[in-house]
Amino acid sequence: MHFQEIKDEYYLKINKRLRETNPQFKSVFDIDDGVYLILGEFGTYLLDHINEDDKFSDALCFINEALEYGKHETEDAIVIQIFHKIYASSIDISKFRDYLNPRAKFVFDTQLTKFNEPI
Repeated sequence: MHFQEIKDEYYLKINKRLRETNPQFKSVFDIDDGVYLILGEFGTYLLDHINEDDKFSDALCFINEALEYGKHETEDAIVIQIFHKIYASSIDISKFRDYLNPRAKFVFDTQLTKFNEPI
């Protein structure tokens, strides 16, 4: 069996930071269930609370922090489990985008272009 060594320190603590920065978010998954399941659920939570300023703001602060301090593994998880939900939703993307810091906005825009490319 092959195990990938994670060298992204932020990725290793992403579940802990998510719970610290968004205490109102309650996951049905345990930390041991993995980053992808919890972030997927968090992406749905974000969409469900997009019009609640306090929850929306906390969620975007977490995303900004994760993309600022995380590396490749963190970026992949955020893009796949959160950004793809945003791209596929009917929300006004500009509202979401306006809350992103420059690094997160770059990742968001780059991946949005790829998401919209024809297959």
